[in-house]
Amino acid sequence: MEKSRKVLKKHGMTIKIPQKDEYGNVVSIQVKKFPEVSIANECLKQIRSFASEFGLTPSSRGRIYLPTEIIDDEFEKLLD
Repeated sequence: MEKSRKVLKKHGMTIKIPQKDEYGNVVSIQVKKFPEVSIANECLKQIRSFASEFGLTPSSRGRIYLPTEIIDDEFEKLLD
């Protein structure tokens, strides 16, 4: 992720590739995204998934369920 971030910060998210004819003249320019863009996006998806799985987002914290303790033992009931 860090290497991808550095490349994108230095070069931007896209690269311009000139399309030339048989004489070497530029006919058009094709714009493509760097592969690091996809790498960074995949890393962010994994980070979001991890955060959600472990209750690190506000919505996932709201779904945390802690079971209440149920006393079924007669002896435990007498002690209470």
